[in-house]
Amino acid sequence: MFFQALSRILVIVGFLMASYAVPVLANDPPPAEHEKKEEGAKEGGESEATESQKKQISEATELQAKVQALQAKIKSKEENINKLIQEKNHTKDAERVKEIIAEMVTEHKDLSKMIVEYEQNRSLLRYRYPEKGYSGSRAYERMEVKPLDQMENQMSVEAKLKRNLKTVRSQYGEPAETKDKKKKSGQKKEAEAPSLTEPIVLQK
Repeated sequence: MFFQALSRILVIVGFLMASYAVPVLANDPPPAEHEKKEEGAKEGGESEATESQKKQISEATELQAKVQALQAKIKSKEENINKLIQEKNHTKDAERVKEIIAEMVTEHKDLSKMIVEYEQNRSLLRYRYPEKGYSGSRAYERMEVKPLDQMENQMSVEAKLKRNLKTVRSQYGEPAETKDKKKKSGQKKEAEAPSLTEPIVLQK
C-alpha cells in the first residue's frame, strides 16, 4: 500500500515535470542557433567599438590637420604684418604710409579671426579627443591676439637692438668669448677628422 502510494506520487510528479518542461523547451532555440546569436552579438559589439574608435581617430586627425593649417596661416600673417611694419618705418611718402596702415589693419583683422578659430579648434582637439588611442604629437601653444601697437613696438625694439649690436660690434669687434668658442670648435673639428694627406703623429 505504501509502495502503491509512492509510485502514484512519483508518476504525478513526473507528469507535472514533463508538462512544465515541454513549453520551456519549445521557447528555447536550438543550442547551435543560440550560440551563433551570442557570437554575432559579441562580434557586432566589437565591430561597433572599433568603428567608433576609427571614426574618432579620423575626426581627431582631421581636426589636427586643420589646427596645423591655421597655425601656418597665422605665422605667415604675422610675417606679412612685420614686413608691413618695417616698410612703414622706412617709407617717407605719406600716401604710401596710409596705404600700408590700411593693409596692416586688414591683415590684423584676418589674423585675429584666425587666432580665434585656432583657439577654438585647439581646445576642441585637446578636450574632446584625449591622447587615448591616438598616436601623434599634439602640443599646440596657446595664441593671443596682440594689438598692432604692441606688434609695432616689439618690431621697433628688436630693430633698435639689432642696430645697436651691429654698431657696437663694428666699433669694438666681436666679444672674446665668441672668438674663443669659434677657435675651440675649429680645433675640435681638426682633432676629430684629420684629412687623408696629413700625417698622424703617435706619441709614447
